[in-house]
Amino acid sequence: MKKTSRQEGKGRSRSRTAAEAKLAGSAAAAAAVKAETPGRLVQELRLHQADPRGVPGDSAASKRREQRLAGIIASAMDAIIAIDERHEITLVNPAAGQMFGYSEAQLLGKPISMLIPERYHGAHDAHIRNFARAKVTNRGIGRFGRIVGRRADGREFPVDASISQIEAAGERLFTVVLRDITQRIESEKALRKNYELLDRIFATTHFCIVYLDREFNFVRVNQAFAVACGYPPEFFMGKNNFDLYPGEKAEAIFRNVVATGQPFTIYAAPFRFPNHPEWGVSYWDWTLHPLRNADGAVDGLLFVLLDVTERKRAEREHAQLAAIVESSNDAILIRGPDRSILSWNAAAERLFGWSAREAVGRPIELIVPPERTGRRRRFIEGAARGESLTPVETIHLRKDGARIPTQITFSPVRDKQGKVVAHSYTVRDMSELKRKEEALRGYATRLRQLSHRLRTVEETERHEISRELHDRVGQDLSTFALILGSLGAKLPRESLRAIAKPLQDMQALLKSMVANVRDVMAELRPPVLDDYGLLAALRQLATEFAQRSGIAAELSGVELLPRLPLIVESAMYRISQEALNNIAKHAQAKKVEISLHAASGRVMLDIADDGVGFDANETSPNKQHWGLITMRERAEVVGVVFRLESAPGAGTRIALEAERAAT
Repeated sequence: MKKTSRQEGKGRSRSRTAAEAKLAGSAAAAAAVKAETPGRLVQELRLHQADPRGVPGDSAASKRREQRLAGIIASAMDAIIAIDERHEITLVNPAAGQMFGYSEAQLLGKPISMLIPERYHGAHDAHIRNFARAKVTNRGIGRFGRIVGRRADGREFPVDASISQIEAAGERLFTVVLRDITQRIESEKALRKNYELLDRIFATTHFCIVYLDREFNFVRVNQAFAVACGYPPEFFMGKNNFDLYPGEKAEAIFRNVVATGQPFTIYAAPFRFPNHPEWGVSYWDWTLHPLRNADGAVDGLLFVLLDVTERKRAEREHAQLAAIVESSNDAILIRGPDRSILSWNAAAERLFGWSAREAVGRPIELIVPPERTGRRRRFIEGAARGESLTPVETIHLRKDGARIPTQITFSPVRDKQGKVVAHSYTVRDMSELKRKEEALRGYATRLRQLSHRLRTVEETERHEISRELHDRVGQDLSTFALILGSLGAKLPRESLRAIAKPLQDMQALLKSMVANVRDVMAELRPPVLDDYGLLAALRQLATEFAQRSGIAAELSGVELLPRLPLIVESAMYRISQEALNNIAKHAQAKKVEISLHAASGRVMLDIADDGVGFDANETSPNKQHWGLITMRERAEVVGVVFRLESAPGAGTRIALEAERAAT
């Protein structure tokens, strides 16, 4: 397209002032990049403006000045762009091309608006026009205004910019210095986030945080500190720490940190709040950090505290528990979830022979016999569920391979959330107790044998005494009765009349004596038991009981052939006597059933009533059932099994069971 004369004139004007624009841009760029006032460079630029073609005889100096300024512009790290009054680009440095992604050729002669998002075009043009009218030569580097740039690929980015202007050859030229502040903006955002995070931490942490000036006046406290002290945060502002909480030792520490600049830390320091004596002693971990100003001098303190009262108490309780565990006579050990031993007290060392160093970390099978591995799982699971478990008797292994009888108690070890994290074992050596039990069983066996012999001797003596009463006293009494009868027949009538009454009394007394002797003989040894056996003796006993008590008594059974030994028959008969006596005294029964039968080599005797019954589990010392105790002892002495069944309102049943083979 053919240019008009006006366009050609403008082209010549742009060409004529290109040097001045470069110099103006160079001067402004130098002022912006080096953070200096334009100073000497601007002065040189003004000198050049007076004669842009140079001063005669001084063209070499002018050329050197231009080269120097061009070098500064080319090496500047900030983008430098010069535009004319039409806002078209007349000069760019390499930094500008790199910033916007264009080559120099792509930018020269183009409107500067191509480097700005379209929405800002109007505001940008207005800003340059206003700046031109203000006749201000430049705006210093400290008076940046933030704009938005647009790269060749369309991406937008934040920019700090400064602008300067000069007038050369009647045309106004503008130089813009640009700096990409994307990273700075991101850094500022990150810094703001960090500050916000620190503020949140300051407000929400359980650590007590205090800012103090160098005179120990409160500058800022967080909520945790205020709550710990019992005041709102604003209460502390402007107050002195040692006016509220005096302490010479603590104040000396604070002053030393300010003087030396060295931080200080102390653990579990005791403290009493003077305004809250009822809180008692609390314990604190605290540290002082010096805060320095730009000159490095300490102008404040960061005071950080942590209340460790509960931890201190827990440590004290733990120490007490550890002392108790170590001094216990029982072995106490803790087993982890992987079945490894976690702790091992001194008693465990004595009991099992392994030292704590040898045992800790080893599996629990170290002390468990192979045949018993896994048998205690149900007890451990029950303890974990919170079930109340009685101690378990078992066997453990010593280091030397010996097996020792033990009694073990399980208890779960839980964390703060209630989860079972381990199990505690309390192991008691039962060796001595077992020896004593064995000795006691031996004594009991010998006592039973002795009692058996005594019962045998007793029954034998009873039998002998009964026989003696029958053979001697009984016969003598019978002879005496015959003599009295014959004496009365021989006396004369007159004499008989005189002694008839005394003679009758003597005969009545003699008859009573014979009956008493017979009763004693029956108590000592029922003749029917000797002569006819247990069934006949029980029949006679039931008949006499019914006649005496008025309670119906029924007997069923069979003759025992062969008969039981004398001592067993006697014991079962005596137990039956005691049972019927108890029924008559306490049962309020209407009927008693007695059954004697044999089956599978065993003899069974049952005595049951329909009375009021009682609690068979009653063990109150104020209600000792001596009759039951006697019956049980009689049965145990001769090897007879004794069982008692009773309940209130359900009557009572006594069952005796003897083995024929054992008789």
